[in-house]
Amino acid sequence: MPFNIMTPAELGGGIRPWLSLATVPGMRVFTSNEIYQRLIYDQAYFSGLQMDLVNQVRYLYELGTTQAGNTEGGTLAFHGGHVIVRDGAALYQTWQQEYQQLTVPSGQRGAGLNLPSSHYPGNANPQYELRLPLTPQQNWGTVLFGTNNGDSWFQVEAHSGTAGDGISGAVRYMSDTLMHLFDYVSHKASSQQVGPCGYSAHMETLNPVVVQLG
Repeated sequence: MPFNIMTPAELGGGIRPWLSLATVPGMRVFTSNEIYQRLIYDQAYFSGLQMDLVNQVRYLYELGTTQAGNTEGGTLAFHGGHVIVRDGAALYQTWQQEYQQLTVPSGQRGAGLNLPSSHYPGNANPQYELRLPLTPQQNWGTVLFGTNNGDSWFQVEAHSGTAGDGISGAVRYMSDTLMHLFDYVSHKASSQQVGPCGYSAHMETLNPVVVQLG
């Protein structure tokens, strides 16, 4: 399944977010149009299921911002915004099956040597990652997801916190673990979420993207 075509909101590109941290080498901030073009350039690295995952993330992010009256192109989910889906945890269950069936590279946060999650502490349901490719162009990060108050939530994080298979998976995990510290410092310095392609003011406790389904 290929990436869905650009929506008008993604095509518009939006205003390039500005942060002082964006001037630091390696801290790259892209518009929705630019992110889409980068996805197309890297599409050979994505499996069909990973493309479908990205399409779902784009759709839900754009839907939630539209429902809030301020439409943002769906690819801006790669700025790391926190998305809550009022769905009775249906999305969580679907994506959990992808983890359990090993249909996409994935891992459980806080299990074994994997990094813990700081989101919704005390929630009994496990939190998972569905990892996206690491390409010569960039690290596409990971989709972290879980539940809270009976609904699903997710955000695209800049770096994974779970180990992959084989030598390449172990090397990426070590690199991503170190970069998580850099992401945390960037988050604290900017008071914004940190995604693979930029920063977002849609945080778990402040202005999350909320999607009403049904």
